[in-house]
Amino acid sequence: VDTDEIHGSHGAVGDADPVKSTTLGFRNIERVVTYIPGATIRPGEDNSDLRELYDRTVNQWATEAGHVATMIGGASVQYKSGSQPGAVYTPLPRARQVEAVRFLNEQVFRTPTYLIRPDIARRIEAGGMLNRINGAQGRVLARLLEDQRLNRLIENQALVSNPQSVYSLADMLDDLRRGIFSELQGGNVSIDPYRRGLQNTFLTRMDEKLNPKEDEDAPAQQFGPPQPPLSEDAKAMLRGELISLRTAIRAAIPRASNPDRVRQS
Repeated sequence: VDTDEIHGSHGAVGDADPVKSTTLGFRNIERVVTYIPGATIRPGEDNSDLRELYDRTVNQWATEAGHVATMIGGASVQYKSGSQPGAVYTPLPRARQVEAVRFLNEQVFRTPTYLIRPDIARRIEAGGMLNRINGAQGRVLARLLEDQRLNRLIENQALVSNPQSVYSLADMLDDLRRGIFSELQGGNVSIDPYRRGLQNTFLTRMDEKLNPKEDEDAPAQQFGPPQPPLSEDAKAMLRGELISLRTAIRAAIPRASNPDRVRQS
């Protein structure tokens, strides 16, 4: 089963709405993370169990967030025999995809402060919390920006008579940029280290899309048909977003509490 397809008969927690089920999952994780120290710290033992359970919880958070990312460019699937009329694959409605990106911006790319636990970090490492949180967010961002997803958003728009009725790649990229760089829209621009890390990850992903490197470690034989590369149309839209971002950063510098950090972002 393609993980990018949202099946009408399947969904997490018995539900076909990944936003709803992931919201519930995040609430559980927010509760669970408070129990980790008490459940793993034992007199005379090291902190290996504490580290393992904490890292597994953060990884589970990223996995659940990834379910929402698959809604973008996703489709509902209704399998049919050759005698049954109608489409098998139907792109998800624009409203559901808009809701999914809004959820990612507000619940995933906005720093999940409940995962930041100094009481745990100081027992297992001298440093690494920034990398842990940014790494989890980066996994979700990478999934959202997969080449095939971006290509599919363009194709979905090309297949309808009313392009405004679908959630286009341009729409998604614009919503994503505004969400990840939301600080640029405020009166007093201040960006904390977690958000700067996410913003740098965003720029790194964009660079990888526009300037892909050959994967020397890729297997010589691949199963199934090769996946087409990111389309030139998609690349043009990515460049357009970077130009819009540059304009927004330049406009925000006079309002920044630390202009150098805004420039770095």
